[in-house]
Amino acid sequence: MIQKNEAAGPTSLSDRGYGLTWLELSNVDRAEETVNRIVAQRGCEATLQPLQSADGMLDCILNIAMSPAPPRNWQTAHRRNVT
Repeated sequence: MIQKNEAAGPTSLSDRGYGLTWLELSNVDRAEETVNRIVAQRGCEATLQPLQSADGMLDCILNIAMSPAPPRNWQTAHRRNVT
């Protein structure tokens, strides 16, 4: 059995083409829900930004660590080419 509670929206008598029916109207404020959704999205974006920065730094560190080492005589060879 369906019972109306105080949390439900108002009801409306409507003709849908197959007889009169009672419809429960929405009790949700769309403007408020939209604002809440935008605030939640911005919070997620703000949380994600430091993670993306840390990921970029880790990627850079790994690229440096995994790159081949310069030859032992790199500094002396470099000095010879400069002079």
